Amino acid sequence: MEEYQFDEYTENMFVETLTYNEAESIYMDIFNKFNEKFDLLIDFLEEEDLPAEKLSEAEKITSDFVKTNITDEQKCAAENVLRVIQKAIECGTYVCFEF
Repeated sequence: MEEYQFDEYTENMFVETLTYNEAESIYMDIFNKFNEKFDLLIDFLEEEDLPAEKLSEAEKITSDFVKTNITDEQKCAAENVLRVIQKAIECGTYVCFEF
C-alpha cells in the first residue's frame, strides 16, 4: 500500500468526506468516545489513525449510535464513518481521520 500524502489520493484508498457541520454533529458521540476508549486525539487540527485492532470496537460504538434517536445529519455522518470502518475491517487495514 502506498503512503498517503496530504490531499493526494491513490487508487487503493477509500475516502468518505464529511462536512464540518456533519463532523461536529457526531464529535462527542463518536470521535470523543474513540478518543477516550482508544487513547487517541481525533480533533479538527491534525490527522489521527484508528488502528486495525481497534476497528471492531469502533464499529460497535458507531453502529450503536446510528440506532439511537439522532438527527438526519448525525445519521448520515455516522453511517459514512461506519462505512469507512467496515471497509477497513474488510481490507485488514486502519482508518485515518483527517480534518
